[in-house]
Amino acid sequence: MRNLLNNTFDSLRCAGPFARMLIVALLALAMNESTHAVTRIIRVDGTNGVDDPAGLGNGWGANAYKDLQDALDRADNLIPPPSATDPVEIWVRGSASGIPYYPDLGDNYTPDDVTVSFVMRNFVELRGGYKGGTDGDADSRNPEQNITVLSGDLLQNDGPAAFQDYEDNSYHVVFSERNNATAQVNGFVISGGNAAGSGISGDNNGGGMLISEGSAVAIRCTFKANRADNHGGGLNSTGSSIFSPNQPTIVNCKFIGNKAVASGGGYGNQRSDADLINCLFHGNEAPTGAAVYSREFLIGVQSIVTLVNCTIANNTAETGGAGAVQAGGEVTITNSILWDNSPVEIILSTNPAPTILVTYSDVEGGITCTGCTNNLNSNPSFVNAAAGNYRLGCTPTPSPCIDAGLDANALADGLDVNENNNTTEKTPDLDLAVRIVPDTAGDLMEVDMGAHETSTYTLCVADFNDDCTVNVLDLLDLIEAWGMCAAPCPYDIDDAVSGVGACPTPNGVVNVLDLLLLIANWGQCVECGGQGVGQGAPASVEDCERDCEAQWPTTTQGFADCLDRCIQSLCEQELLPPEDCN
Repeated sequence: MRNLLNNTFDSLRCAGPFARMLIVALLALAMNESTHAVTRIIRVDGTNGVDDPAGLGNGWGANAYKDLQDALDRADNLIPPPSATDPVEIWVRGSASGIPYYPDLGDNYTPDDVTVSFVMRNFVELRGGYKGGTDGDADSRNPEQNITVLSGDLLQNDGPAAFQDYEDNSYHVVFSERNNATAQVNGFVISGGNAAGSGISGDNNGGGMLISEGSAVAIRCTFKANRADNHGGGLNSTGSSIFSPNQPTIVNCKFIGNKAVASGGGYGNQRSDADLINCLFHGNEAPTGAAVYSREFLIGVQSIVTLVNCTIANNTAETGGAGAVQAGGEVTITNSILWDNSPVEIILSTNPAPTILVTYSDVEGGITCTGCTNNLNSNPSFVNAAAGNYRLGCTPTPSPCIDAGLDANALADGLDVNENNNTTEKTPDLDLAVRIVPDTAGDLMEVDMGAHETSTYTLCVADFNDDCTVNVLDLLDLIEAWGMCAAPCPYDIDDAVSGVGACPTPNGVVNVLDLLLLIANWGQCVECGGQGVGQGAPASVEDCERDCEAQWPTTTQGFADCLDRCIQSLCEQELLPPEDCN
């Protein structure tokens, strides 16, 4: 067993990003199959848990820990300790409105201590999104529905303005030091971090999460509203020549509204070899590298960042730097979208000069570099960027990014992100949808550029009345429009002539082909993309709910954020009574 792990870590040191996911999968197999590993589970219930549960975390309610820190301490005291043959999972309860967990709360922790964090351990996976409770599906997991928040707001007093009252927040909400790839954080919203500590100790980097050397893994996490005095407001990874490998993996994560005073508002990297896959960056700020910053500071210790199927949009570099990526060391970008970042998308660092390769990506303003091929400079036609919906739209014309990526560059799901026990398929998109799917003619489509695959929502093209359900009302509309139908005709939904991905090209007639497509999409829509007849501007909470439901499933964080923004806008316009705005 020891030899297998040593060989795996040696391979991680020299493997490229595409092989690395397979090596991580081998490590997972070593933990769970070839060694007949027995995973021990500790439960945390911030609603009904207790400080010293009789069941020591073996159930929910009074058998669960109230504070996550106590569960981590419990993992440290297990016999045998966490290992490849005896790994530990900590299951943490969430809710539709979100259950917060604070790093300063626990038996062995001092309240309001800004230096404390949730510290990751090898062979321990933190897993958010559990339903909890007492019914039969208490162990069911859906991080988008059961929102689980790791918060640095120790005094629970953060104000409504951006980063208001952050001076007493935790330096790093999550901290990893010299961990390997078995240390994982999965399915959390990580917010309220404020890396305002000493630069000597590195406590001015990584407000949401700091990876100080090592190869920790983050899966399905949202880094939101974190800040740093130096690098990496949302997440920062730092390697060194002393410890290796330094190869963090960030998969299916969102970086929203983070800020860094120096660089890397969303993500910062110094001297580590990081893979970011299916990640979304928007609303982040920094003087340069507002979304992503990578810099090589030490000769012989290279900074490497690989971005695969990422969407980077609407990030702002405040002093004229790169809105999307400040590239230093070695940067590879493929199957990705860099659009509407201010003032420019990419800036190359100097001293030393970086190596950059951009392929099969949509970059506003274009990109010219050695080996950079098959790139676009075309508006990606997001469904609704203003509301945070960066999926690719079909109307009025299909996004040029649909089917424009390269299948071979989409990485295998070595971490089993969608937990279907298939690590050889392509990593599912940010909505956990299949990356490469057949079109309506049965032919396999190329992977899309960006974090979202079009098929996750645009196949629901028969929802004519925008109620997020294809039902008898839509059927009656289609029957009424039967026959020749002049463009634009929303009821002519088949792709009998041609089509781009899941976006049909109408043929001018409503007939049995359209009927069959409607039947194929019968029922609840996974995602509405505004395909039908739009409604008026919102003027009430009910209108906000209607509009947000047209963009996001109601159980997702996207819906919650959309609803918050919409209601806030109504309050600013004084369209709602004061009691609804508090």
